[in-house]
Amino acid sequence: MNDETNIMVRPLADCAVLITGGTSGIGLASARALAEAGARRFVLNGRNAERAEAARLSLAETAPEAEIHLALGDASSQAGAQGAVAACLDAFGRIDVLLNSAGGDVLPRLLHEQGMDEIEAVLRGELLSTILPTRAALEPMMAQGAAARSSPSPPTPPRWRHRARPSSARRSPVS
Repeated sequence: MNDETNIMVRPLADCAVLITGGTSGIGLASARALAEAGARRFVLNGRNAERAEAARLSLAETAPEAEIHLALGDASSQAGAQGAVAACLDAFGRIDVLLNSAGGDVLPRLLHEQGMDEIEAVLRGELLSTILPTRAALEPMMAQGAAARSSPSPPTPPRWRHRARPSSARRSPVS
Protein backbone atom coordinates (compact mmCIF):
# COMPACT_ATOMS: atom_id res chain seq x y z
CA MET A 1 0.00 0.00 0.00
CA ASN A 2 1.27 3.45 -0.85
CA ASP A 3 1.37 5.57 2.33
CA GLU A 4 1.24 8.78 0.29
CA THR A 5 -2.43 8.10 -0.52
CA ASN A 6 -3.27 8.81 3.17
CA ILE A 7 -1.51 12.18 3.34
CA MET A 8 -3.65 15.15 4.29
CA VAL A 9 -2.75 18.37 2.48
CA ARG A 10 -3.84 21.59 4.17
CA PRO A 11 -3.86 25.16 2.90
CA LEU A 12 -0.74 26.95 4.14
CA ALA A 13 -2.85 29.37 6.18
CA ASP A 14 -4.14 26.41 8.23
CA CYS A 15 -0.73 24.79 8.76
CA ALA A 16 1.15 24.79 12.05
CA VAL A 17 4.79 25.56 11.20
CA LEU A 18 7.70 24.66 13.48
CA ILE A 19 11.07 26.15 12.53
CA THR A 20 14.15 25.08 14.44
CA GLY A 21 16.78 27.80 14.24
CA GLY A 22 13.91 30.13 13.38
CA THR A 23 15.21 33.11 15.32
CA SER A 24 17.87 34.24 12.84
CA GLY A 25 19.51 33.62 9.48
CA ILE A 26 17.98 31.14 7.07
CA GLY A 27 15.36 30.01 9.60
CA LEU A 28 13.97 33.51 10.13
CA ALA A 29 14.14 34.28 6.39
CA SER A 30 12.20 31.05 5.76
CA ALA A 31 9.59 32.07 8.33
CA ARG A 32 9.16 35.42 6.56
CA ALA A 33 8.86 33.69 3.17
CA LEU A 34 6.26 31.27 4.53
CA ALA A 35 4.34 34.18 6.07
CA GLU A 36 4.39 36.02 2.75
CA ALA A 37 3.09 32.82 1.12
CA GLY A 38 0.19 32.66 3.58
CA ALA A 39 1.32 30.73 6.68
CA ARG A 40 -0.17 32.17 9.87
CA ARG A 41 0.70 29.72 12.69
CA PHE A 42 4.36 29.58 13.77
CA VAL A 43 6.58 28.23 16.50
CA LEU A 44 10.11 29.59 16.25
CA ASN A 45 12.79 27.63 18.08
CA GLY A 46 16.10 29.10 19.16
CA ARG A 47 18.54 29.22 22.07
CA ASN A 48 18.65 32.95 22.84
CA ALA A 49 15.60 34.59 24.45
CA GLU A 50 16.41 38.13 23.28
CA ARG A 51 17.04 37.04 19.70
CA ALA A 52 13.86 34.92 19.79
CA GLU A 53 11.75 37.89 20.90
CA ALA A 54 13.32 40.09 18.22
CA ALA A 55 12.52 37.41 15.62
CA ARG A 56 8.91 37.18 16.84
CA LEU A 57 8.50 40.96 16.52
CA SER A 58 10.13 40.97 13.08
CA LEU A 59 7.89 38.17 11.81
CA ALA A 60 4.85 39.95 13.28
CA GLU A 61 5.72 42.96 11.12
CA THR A 62 5.71 40.72 8.04
CA ALA A 63 2.45 39.01 9.04
CA PRO A 64 0.57 41.03 11.70
CA GLU A 65 -2.28 38.50 11.78
CA ALA A 66 0.06 35.54 12.43
CA GLU A 67 0.05 33.65 15.71
CA ILE A 68 3.71 33.31 16.71
CA HIS A 69 5.01 31.27 19.63
CA LEU A 70 8.58 30.81 20.84
CA ALA A 71 10.26 27.58 21.98
CA LEU A 72 13.58 28.23 23.65
CA GLY A 73 16.04 25.35 23.56
CA ASP A 74 18.90 23.73 21.71
CA ALA A 75 17.55 21.62 18.84
CA SER A 76 20.73 19.53 18.84
CA SER A 77 19.76 18.06 22.24
CA GLN A 78 16.97 15.57 22.80
CA ALA A 79 15.35 17.81 25.41
CA GLY A 80 15.52 20.86 23.15
CA ALA A 81 14.13 19.01 20.13
CA GLN A 82 11.32 17.42 22.14
CA GLY A 83 10.57 20.78 23.77
CA ALA A 84 10.20 22.50 20.39
CA VAL A 85 7.85 19.77 19.16
CA ALA A 86 5.85 19.90 22.41
CA ALA A 87 5.55 23.70 22.12
CA CYS A 88 4.03 23.40 18.65
CA LEU A 89 1.66 20.63 19.73
CA ASP A 90 0.64 22.65 22.81
CA ALA A 91 0.05 25.81 20.76
CA PHE A 92 -1.72 24.32 17.74
CA GLY A 93 -2.43 20.65 18.45
CA ARG A 94 -0.43 19.59 15.40
CA ILE A 95 2.67 20.05 13.28
CA ASP A 96 2.12 20.37 9.55
CA VAL A 97 5.46 21.85 8.53
CA LEU A 98 8.81 21.15 10.19
CA LEU A 99 11.67 23.23 8.86
CA ASN A 100 15.04 22.43 10.42
CA SER A 101 17.42 25.35 10.15
CA ALA A 102 19.32 25.14 13.43
CA GLY A 103 23.02 24.55 13.25
CA GLY A 104 25.11 27.51 14.23
CA ASP A 105 27.71 29.62 12.52
CA VAL A 106 30.50 27.19 11.78
CA LEU A 107 33.23 28.61 9.59
CA PRO A 108 34.69 25.90 7.38
CA ARG A 109 38.28 24.90 8.06
CA LEU A 110 40.43 22.12 6.77
CA LEU A 111 39.82 18.85 8.58
CA HIS A 112 43.43 18.47 9.70
CA GLU A 113 43.22 21.91 11.36
CA GLN A 114 40.31 20.90 13.60
CA GLY A 115 40.63 19.08 16.91
CA MET A 116 38.48 16.03 17.56
CA ASP A 117 36.38 17.92 20.13
CA GLU A 118 35.69 20.60 17.54
CA ILE A 119 34.70 17.99 14.94
CA GLU A 120 32.32 16.40 17.43
CA ALA A 121 30.77 19.80 18.21
CA VAL A 122 30.29 20.53 14.49
CA LEU A 123 28.62 17.16 13.93
CA ARG A 124 26.39 17.64 16.97
CA GLY A 125 25.32 21.09 15.84
CA GLU A 126 24.88 20.35 12.16
CA LEU A 127 23.51 16.79 12.18
CA LEU A 128 21.70 16.33 15.47
CA SER A 129 19.90 19.66 15.08
CA THR A 130 18.20 18.13 12.05
CA ILE A 131 17.88 14.49 13.11
CA LEU A 132 16.52 14.99 16.65
CA PRO A 133 13.66 17.43 15.84
CA THR A 134 12.68 15.29 12.85
CA ARG A 135 12.62 12.18 15.02
CA ALA A 136 10.65 13.97 17.74
CA ALA A 137 8.06 15.27 15.24
CA LEU A 138 7.78 12.07 13.22
CA GLU A 139 5.25 10.22 15.35
CA PRO A 140 2.78 13.09 15.79
CA MET A 141 3.07 14.06 12.13
CA MET A 142 2.48 10.48 10.98
CA ALA A 143 -0.48 10.12 13.35
CA GLN A 144 -2.14 13.22 11.89
CA GLY A 145 -1.42 12.21 8.28
CA ALA A 146 0.92 15.13 7.58
CA ALA A 147 3.24 14.84 4.64
CA ALA A 148 6.85 14.55 5.73
CA ARG A 149 9.69 14.70 3.27
CA SER A 150 13.18 15.88 4.03
CA SER A 151 14.09 16.55 0.42
CA PRO A 152 12.27 16.67 -2.89
CA SER A 153 11.94 13.53 -4.94
CA PRO A 154 14.95 12.91 -7.12
CA PRO A 155 14.51 14.20 -10.66
CA THR A 156 13.91 11.77 -13.46
CA PRO A 157 17.23 11.09 -15.12
CA PRO A 158 17.57 12.63 -18.57
CA ARG A 159 17.46 10.38 -21.58
CA TRP A 160 20.69 10.81 -23.41
CA ARG A 161 20.76 10.38 -27.12
CA HIS A 162 23.85 9.01 -28.68
CA ARG A 163 24.96 11.37 -31.39
CA ALA A 164 27.56 10.32 -33.84
CA ARG A 165 30.46 12.67 -34.31
CA PRO A 166 30.42 14.64 -37.52
CA SER A 167 32.21 12.85 -40.31
CA SER A 168 35.03 15.41 -40.20
CA ALA A 169 35.72 14.50 -36.58
CA ARG A 170 35.89 10.76 -37.25
CA ARG A 171 39.31 9.31 -37.30
CA SER A 172 40.49 7.69 -40.41
CA PRO A 173 42.23 4.36 -40.05
CA VAL A 174 45.95 4.60 -39.58
CA SER A 175 47.93 2.68 -42.20
